[in-house]
Amino acid sequence: MSTAYDASDASSASEQSRHTVTTDYPRRAALGFSLFIGQAFLYNAITFGFGAILTTFFNVPSGSTGYCFAVIAAGNFLGPLLFRIPCRADGFRAE
Repeated sequence: MSTAYDASDASSASEQSRHTVTTDYPRRAALGFSLFIGQAFLYNAITFGFGAILTTFFNVPSGSTGYCFAVIAAGNFLGPLLFRIPCRADGFRAE
């Protein structure tokens, strides 16, 4: 028996509004939120500290760190385009 929410089960808009990710799946919501926040902190820590890391540990001149940022920006843009998973005609299904 599945406990997932089905919109056809609700008889009113107020009953439909009570079903959210946090109420139906609190553990999954907490895990997803914590992974989201952790990824944001790590990505920002590396991105904003990247210039200092390059100049301190790799002896890159401070005027040349922008070229390294350009390579990372190109990779962030092209990566999803080149390595994407083709979507099926009916979309993704969780089974």
